[in-house]
Amino acid sequence: MLRRTVAQFLRAVRYRNRRRLVNLRHRIRFYRDDIVVAPGTHVAKGVVIGRGTRISEPSYLEPCTIGSYVAIGGRLTVRSGNHLMQFLNIENDLQVRTIGAPSVLGSRQMVNIGNSVWIGDSVIILPGVQVGDGAVIGAGSVVTRDVPAYALVGGAPARFIRWRFPEPVIAVLAGFDWWNWDDARLRRNRALFEIDLTTVDPHDLAARLREAT
Repeated sequence: MLRRTVAQFLRAVRYRNRRRLVNLRHRIRFYRDDIVVAPGTHVAKGVVIGRGTRISEPSYLEPCTIGSYVAIGGRLTVRSGNHLMQFLNIENDLQVRTIGAPSVLGSRQMVNIGNSVWIGDSVIILPGVQVGDGAVIGAGSVVTRDVPAYALVGGAPARFIRWRFPEPVIAVLAGFDWWNWDDARLRRNRALFEIDLTTVDPHDLAARLREAT
């Protein structure tokens, strides 16, 4: 019993020290890339967050990629793994550390969230989901399948509701990766960000995108 208690204490110390190192590395990168992550957010090793992204309230992020300029309301949960359910026990610490059996955790399935995505409050994204650029996920959604670029989805499980813009406009926007621009170029092209994409003529839009410098 004493041996188990000591082992548990040492594991907790090692885990805490690893978390401190991971958190320090994340904080340095967040400062460099103008990323805001709410205090209290769990950011696992392997999480990659793009420039200018904002997480407004504490969230829980397992290994995933989040693009640039993503607006996250808060309490986002991203899961990249699940428990295997075909065995007698389903709790992993008991399975591995006490029983000495193989892990009951399944293989990781990375979640990838695109650029300029809006995620409402209290969203859960499950393993392997791919969220396209410009998508919107409604508050309280449980996302179990891929979300196309510029789609609006919501619900539990999340379902397609509508496109943000007319489909010809979405076709024009494909491959227009403005989120890779530097701040000076963004400011030079301010007019592009003031266009109502629900009413714009796709041909006019295409011409204006070609002229962006």
